[in-house]
Amino acid sequence: MKKDLQEELHSTIEALLATKNDAINYFTHRDLLGESTGPIETVWALPEPRKIIQKQSANGSWKGIKNKTPVYPENHTTLVATYKSFRTLVERYRFTRESPPIAKAAEYLFSFQTPDGDIRGFIGNQYATYYTGYILSLLLQPAMRTTRGWRGGCSGCSR
Repeated sequence: MKKDLQEELHSTIEALLATKNDAINYFTHRDLLGESTGPIETVWALPEPRKIIQKQSANGSWKGIKNKTPVYPENHTTLVATYKSFRTLVERYRFTRESPPIAKAAEYLFSFQTPDGDIRGFIGNQYATYYTGYILSLLLQPAMRTTRGWRGGCSGCSR
């Protein structure tokens, strides 16, 4: 690896570790430095994801903000809020299918799947490929990942 690139990578890692964000520090040590960090459940127990999970309904959804003048169907705000919370837990905190809140949210999202396979309800009953594709990619992430994360670390990412 070129020296300039190594120096830039080193300064980037140092900046990530200086954030004082426990989730960022955990993933920097685990994924970039290849260090042993302990179980992912330590990230799942952080205050930020716990706050999101505490707002989850028994059916796996999150409640959205209702407009004074309804423009979309009743389930629209709940579906959008569930999509956003699910996305945050999977992408930011790396929740996997091993987490009951993620399994419940996935079931809720799948309840909007049509016989053709798309997920409707974001824009009325219209077909919205971008939401379906993104939700399916999120659903695949926890299914493909284990709590141990990706194997190894980043080549050349030592401090």
